[in-house]
Amino acid sequence: MSVEVAILPAREQSLAAINALIARSKGHWSWPAGYLEQALVLLTIDVDYLRTHQSFEVLDARSDLVSFVAIAVLDASVVLDHLWVAPERIGRGIGRRACEYVIQFARQHQWSELSVLPDPPYASVRFFSRSSPARCSSAV
Repeated sequence: MSVEVAILPAREQSLAAINALIARSKGHWSWPAGYLEQALVLLTIDVDYLRTHQSFEVLDARSDLVSFVAIAVLDASVVLDHLWVAPERIGRGIGRRACEYVIQFARQHQWSELSVLPDPPYASVRFFSRSSPARCSSAV
């Protein structure tokens, strides 16, 4: 299944929409009382983050934000720092397309490895284990 999306560098004027997407996506999963509010403080994206990380918006055919993905380059390692999909779009190939994009981006920058730290573990581990190595993998 091919999903039609446009992936472009994240823009400062999209910060409110990006943070709203992160909150909706994180809130889609069940969490202990009080956890979500505390987690969202740590997950908030700001202008400085956009300027210091490789961050991308994933837009659908109507130019609606349906996903946000970001890579952190930390000394010798490259980490998939954020991958959020609009809850109503989960399971439609958007996360896979975002992963394919960052894998290609990593290859273009000659990074040999992209680390993934799944969150929430019970959902994202299933996602990453279903994705073939060619689609989304720690080896690029």
